[in-house]
Amino acid sequence: MMSHHSHMAWELRVLWNIGRLFLYVGLGSFIGAVFEYRNWLRYASFMMRPLMKWARISEVSASAFLTAFVSHTAANSMLASARDDGEISRKEMLAGGVANAFPTKVSHFLRILFPLAGAIGWPGVAYFAIQVFTGFVRTVIVWMFIRSDKHLAPEADGAARAGILVEEPLPWSETFAKSTRRTWRIIIRVFMISVPMYVIVAILSALGFFDAWKNAMPAAMSKILPPGMLTVVAARLGGVLSAAAAALELRDSNALSNIQILAAFLIGNMFTNPIRAARRNLPAALGIFPGKDGLIIVMFVQAFRFVAALLAVAVLLWFFA
Repeated sequence: MMSHHSHMAWELRVLWNIGRLFLYVGLGSFIGAVFEYRNWLRYASFMMRPLMKWARISEVSASAFLTAFVSHTAANSMLASARDDGEISRKEMLAGGVANAFPTKVSHFLRILFPLAGAIGWPGVAYFAIQVFTGFVRTVIVWMFIRSDKHLAPEADGAARAGILVEEPLPWSETFAKSTRRTWRIIIRVFMISVPMYVIVAILSALGFFDAWKNAMPAAMSKILPPGMLTVVAARLGGVLSAAAAALELRDSNALSNIQILAAFLIGNMFTNPIRAARRNLPAALGIFPGKDGLIIVMFVQAFRFVAALLAVAVLLWFFA
């Protein structure tokens, strides 16, 4: 049982961390929204042009890749239509469908990077970097697969002629208004989901639940997969912010290190990515691409993500944990 003094200290720490969670997630969400509404994502697309020229992909594939920063469905529809019209080969369509997953994921992660980094610090940034790096490697691999095809390099204004990523950014007044609304939505989500998760984990930690679990497990197993990591993995199924709230408490109570938090997020991805793909990506891909090509694209992307996450977790736990 905790003494009255230690109980008050525990309550103050929990309240402080919840307040910090609201502050950092709110600021991070607002900054990320401004980044998006001011259309600064277009600079990321310009950085990809040397890679597209190296791959010698057709202008259709290049424009579709840039489109994926804005709309994954529209990008894949461009590839499927070009294939129907005989403008690109099936090989290039499949490779383009896999490549389009990268800018789509980058756009998604840029929305959560700032709130996540604000909540848990550098593990959030490292989690983002690993996702972007492995997605980039996957894109290079599939474009190497089609590099031998004889295509002209994409012209510099290919995206402009397609009407992609050339729209004017929103005015600052509208940017602030929309960013504020998005931030409030995330704050409400934190209040409804993340705060209860944080409090539950804090109570379990204070009651000695994680210490008891650790003592009950073999020493080798508890070092590799401590109970706190499994808690974060389970919370990851409810969303990134839920996992961040659980990780914040477990780190503050010295139940998890930053490396273990990062590994837990990656393990959580191994479970959440296939679920999300089956619910969202696969139905859309089957409707857009002919025959079984949509299934092939989604399965390849998911298999690569699973293996990449597994390798990253193995390296982290082997060398750093």
